[in-house]
Amino acid sequence: MNTKRVISITTVVLAATSFTFAQTPTAPPQPSWGPGSADYAFSVIQTYGPYTVSFGSDQTDSYYIYQPSGPVPASAPAVLFLHGYGADSPQSYQIWINQLVQKGYTVVWPLYDQGAAATFVNHELADWTDALNRIAASPNMIPVAVDQSGVMEAGVVGHSAGAFTSFALAALTDQPGSGLPPFRAIVAIEPGQGQIPTYDLSTILPTTAVIIVVGDEDKAKRRCTASQIWGVLPSTTGNGRNFLEVISDARGTPQQLGNHYFSLTDTNLDTVPPPTSVDDRDYNVSWKLSVSALNCAIKGLQCDVAFGNGNSQQITMGNWSDGTPVTPLLYVSDPVTQFQSDCQNGDSVPDQFDAPY
Repeated sequence: MNTKRVISITTVVLAATSFTFAQTPTAPPQPSWGPGSADYAFSVIQTYGPYTVSFGSDQTDSYYIYQPSGPVPASAPAVLFLHGYGADSPQSYQIWINQLVQKGYTVVWPLYDQGAAATFVNHELADWTDALNRIAASPNMIPVAVDQSGVMEAGVVGHSAGAFTSFALAALTDQPGSGLPPFRAIVAIEPGQGQIPTYDLSTILPTTAVIIVVGDEDKAKRRCTASQIWGVLPSTTGNGRNFLEVISDARGTPQQLGNHYFSLTDTNLDTVPPPTSVDDRDYNVSWKLSVSALNCAIKGLQCDVAFGNGNSQQITMGNWSDGTPVTPLLYVSDPVTQFQSDCQNGDSVPDQFDAPY
């Protein structure tokens, strides 16, 4: 037996294997600072619930309240987190929820979609009202922060069906006499209408900050829906409004795809397997944009990140492990024109609910 030949072949095989591994870069780690980072002001998350809201004998909603602790703040702004259709457990978004809480926000997560689509917004409204009243009445919960005029500081974050209804809910809460605080910011990730009715959005306050995100691998109909929402929003006089598109990058692993499910943090529909399903699209899209938009609208901080009009802080996705930049977000200055073809030549059938949607 030729020992030298065996050793040489083995060396070549090992070298080839190492070369193959080296050619597959990995996605960026979580940033060390900023709104998408693990630089947390609060180390503990207090969970309350589930609490129930009854709608007659045939349906009962439930919701959870998450609050920051370690240390306990004197107060915290409140965020209504609206899930996608069929994503009927907070586990689907739990790590995203945790990010918001540990950055200093009270988060209310309602299960609102157990009835017909036409009832979703009314259920969200009732659940949100019940949660705010419960927080105000509880001696054990952190009160919702208020501004100098005594108005509660609040925002809404939604995905898919929840992103679509967040605008309807904002239009209702912004009406005089609603008894609810206006949302300072709306963060809508991949809005999807399905069978949800269209609402009049003209009452949304011009001071409301808005971020809409779509994905290049989502359904054309949903990109169309998002652009149509943008087109009917009242002109802004506030902190800003930006529209962004996630552009897929399959250079490494996990692939950074602009699909409909990237913002979920516990699902096999993402390109990252459970149980975490967390990667760069969470850090630099869902988490970065939601936290910075809320911080900007409520605290006057990180406005250059949330509403950077395509600046590097806003659109960066970090670098693959080989140093190559992950394809950045695309800032869309005119979504109505940009996605006109999706509205005209996209999906020929109405947008249907997926699960989760």
